[in-house]
Amino acid sequence: MRVLVAEDSEVQRRQLTGLLRRAGHEVVEARDGHEALRVLLDASGPKVALLDWEMPGLDGPEVCRKAREAALAVRPHLVLLSARTDREDAVEGLKAGADDFLSKPPSPGELMARLKVGQRVVETQHELLARAHALELALGRIEAVSSLAANVRVSASGHDEPLEAVARRELEPLVQALSVTPGHGVSRAHGSLALVDAGVWLDLVLEVEGALGFTAGQSEVAMGAFAPLPASAASTELLADLVTTWLKRTAQALRGAGHSVMVAAPGRALTSAAALPGMAEAIGPVRLRAARQPLEVRAVPFAELTPGLVLVAPLTPTSRPELEVLKAGTWLTTSHLERSRAFFVGADAQSLVRVGAPTSLARSTSG
Repeated sequence: MRVLVAEDSEVQRRQLTGLLRRAGHEVVEARDGHEALRVLLDASGPKVALLDWEMPGLDGPEVCRKAREAALAVRPHLVLLSARTDREDAVEGLKAGADDFLSKPPSPGELMARLKVGQRVVETQHELLARAHALELALGRIEAVSSLAANVRVSASGHDEPLEAVARRELEPLVQALSVTPGHGVSRAHGSLALVDAGVWLDLVLEVEGALGFTAGQSEVAMGAFAPLPASAASTELLADLVTTWLKRTAQALRGAGHSVMVAAPGRALTSAAALPGMAEAIGPVRLRAARQPLEVRAVPFAELTPGLVLVAPLTPTSRPELEVLKAGTWLTTSHLERSRAFFVGADAQSLVRVGAPTSLARSTSG
């Protein structure tokens, strides 16, 4: 871990830096408050700092105040060191923006323990930033794919038209705005449709060899959603979001033709090439694989439900049919069943629930 040591006394600074380096830390030194503040305001600087209270230029509490006023993505963990021992001094330092207070000279064991706390705090901030960034990218991808789909009307389908033909027709206009840059391996994403009236589970897989992106003329939002990602990761994320949008459009077209259909598994990355369904068919820059299997729909009492089944109708207790506890298309988990149990007591525990079993490919990508 990189640690800033701000101490105007050369003897005490050497003692601290020697202790930290022997413990495996990388040390950045500062001899006064102004130098310490410059290091703390540098985005690439250390995120944990030991600040002497008494320093030339700016004292430790003032460095803390100014560091807290700055708009920093990651707030540094600031530890004030002082020969002062009054409790009021510690309170003053913490009010100024310090995270911790140690009397000088600190014992090596206590100092290392306090630094470990600071390291955990800083690491938590980095994790939160990474999650927020990932969420922003995901929202950008969804917006990008949705903007493509918004400009294409869902086609009209006949009731007897093959399911694969409907899916293919709904895919074609979506992929026209995509391009492939060769040389980045193969990315795959999978999703499933369940046609309850026809008793069919339809597994669909999209593949692309190379880095998948948007053609020229697409929105800056679309391009920005993928630019920070490695080419292979960007392709997989884009394919998964594309599959989800595509399945929703296909389900809408099939409902328009009178089918009872649901998106049983949204777009998910497919990391293994094992057990890929069907023959690959080129549709623009992507390859489509489709395979259908029988969907056995059965009515099971709520008390006998097990995780891994898919609801093909809303989960409702017999005594309260207007209450939709879970939506159709939900993959039942132990958590789902535990949370739903409060609605199915007494006679309602025998309420019949319509469920189907997913295919092995759908199960492999459901996590």
